[in-house]
Amino acid sequence: LVKASPAPGQVPGGLTAAAAPPAGTSLPRALRGGNFWLFFSFWAFWSICLHLILTHFVPHATDSGVTATTAGVMISLFAGASVVGRLVSGVLCERWHKKAISILSIALQAAVMVWLVWSREPWQLYLFAAAFGFGYGSAEPPLLAMIGEIFGFRYIGAIMGTMLASFPLGAVIGPLLGGYLYDFSGNYDAAFVAGAACLALAAFAVTLIRKPPHAAGPAPAQT
Repeated sequence: LVKASPAPGQVPGGLTAAAAPPAGTSLPRALRGGNFWLFFSFWAFWSICLHLILTHFVPHATDSGVTATTAGVMISLFAGASVVGRLVSGVLCERWHKKAISILSIALQAAVMVWLVWSREPWQLYLFAAAFGFGYGSAEPPLLAMIGEIFGFRYIGAIMGTMLASFPLGAVIGPLLGGYLYDFSGNYDAAFVAGAACLALAAFAVTLIRKPPHAAGPAPAQT
């Protein structure tokens, strides 16, 4: 486990001083940048739709004639598909553009939210649960990787803790929004369209995220 001292011009790990990754962006500095607030907005809008679905999908399914047990199985399918989505996305992140993977995953979720407006048959609801769960799972790994690339890891705990404060905020708004729109219209159509709109805003926030120069190139080679 003993390692030799770095050679002149190198830092621990065999990287040259010029190629070494940045120590990390502090929380105050991150708060002054646009990328932080774009991630913050993403988590908020994404969470609104997610918790709208987690709260109101089963009532929608039972209103459509599906038993509560079957609706519960659909929620389990959603969870299982999200695991698959995470695994697939994690592999793709090593080969493809992370931002594109995330945007495509969110777009899949938004598309099936619109699909859900007309979904009444069990097979349609099963398809929604599988597709939405896969998109939910596959959207997150590339975004988490991007956060590390942009802000570094020295202050990542403080940055993530503050950034993810918007997620529980969305968890408060989503169920209330869905319930209000259901009471107002007598069905979930407007609620699901609102969820799709939130996902569109989440995807738009991701498109605006820009990597700083130190994160733009490939990972430096180690000796």
